[in-house]
Amino acid sequence: KKNTIINLTLDLLDRSAPITCKATVVWCQKSDMDNAYHIGVRFAAMPRADRQKYVTHMCEMLLSEHLDSQGIIKLQ
Repeated sequence: KKNTIINLTLDLLDRSAPITCKATVVWCQKSDMDNAYHIGVRFAAMPRADRQKYVTHMCEMLLSEHLDSQGIIKLQ
């Protein structure tokens, strides 16, 4: 439900400790799967080290998706 505060655990799949934090639901949409929802969240106070870890992970994911092994942008 929109504006609900939730506890999140983010497993970044890099075998490091997961990040836990609070977030506020800013949008919510029922999924085609039973009892499932897609949500958008606004992170609440997250420790600086966890924030850096999350941002680094997201940047690495984007780079691996859009650059080849030589650092050249993949054309789609």
